[in-house]
Amino acid sequence: MDGYSINFSNSGGLCSCDWRWPQSNNPKWTMSDHEGVQWQTDGPLTEEGRQELLKHFGLESVAGELPLQSVSLMSPAVLIGLRRGLEARSTMLPRLNPVSHRMGGRIPAEQAA
Repeated sequence: MDGYSINFSNSGGLCSCDWRWPQSNNPKWTMSDHEGVQWQTDGPLTEEGRQELLKHFGLESVAGELPLQSVSLMSPAVLIGLRRGLEARSTMLPRLNPVSHRMGGRIPAEQAA
């Protein structure tokens, strides 16, 4: 699996939250920013990144239950699973079908381990 990314704009330009398997082989979310023609890895997930992930997966209503440290270790499949639970409990929520923004791989969240 090539990973999962979401892109967003902030005051510094274009940023990304990336689901990756670092050398320790423990997958987690990292942050990147676009500099010139390439992406530069900045480090661990930030609070801004957490908020963007919650928005991407439609989990803003339960943000208080999902602290940064927890979200940083939740795979896209886990996050969309939480959304599916919210959808099942409320007829007011539309079904979201988020996909990775990663170039060359628009992977549905359910398929991103």
